[in-house]
Amino acid sequence: MHNTKWLTLVFSILLLVVVGEIIYYFFVLSPQGTRQSTTLQNQPQPTSQAASFLPAQSSNAVKYINSINRDSVTSSKFINVYDGRIASLENKTGIFTDKNYNATTRYISFLQLTSDKNSNSRLNFYFSEDDIKKMTIFRAVNGAEQEIAYDDLKMNDAISIEETMDTMQQNYADIFTYRIVVK
Repeated sequence: MHNTKWLTLVFSILLLVVVGEIIYYFFVLSPQGTRQSTTLQNQPQPTSQAASFLPAQSSNAVKYINSINRDSVTSSKFINVYDGRIASLENKTGIFTDKNYNATTRYISFLQLTSDKNSNSRLNFYFSEDDIKKMTIFRAVNGAEQEIAYDDLKMNDAISIEETMDTMQQNYADIFTYRIVVK
């Protein structure tokens, strides 16, 4: 009789999980569900905009962002904060392809972050001229923030990059904005 109670409990839990997955599939993931899907990949290509390199797990975030029904909200922003040290900072031009958004952009500056825990690991940022113009940069001094120029950033500075993705923007060039604080 004791085994019957355990089997009933396990069966009940499994049944709840299966029912939850069915509901999730039909009402969240199903194209016939109530959610509408708008993809940024079908938007016009940018003329000039920086793109950041998004970590590997971000492809799931992009899928989620693309599933947002933009007709039902007036604002949708995602903020990522990256803390680290500047491992490389170069004023050079090039072309960056953001595979998450199927967009190509011309960048004029390349910034690479690393952490104190693993100096061999790097996170790359590619900034266009428009990004740098829109960017706000501060240095923390005695608990206050003083605005500085992009050219004031130095190798090995401990910084925090706040990257805001405005998912309501239709033009790739307007999706990302940046705020950097030198600690």
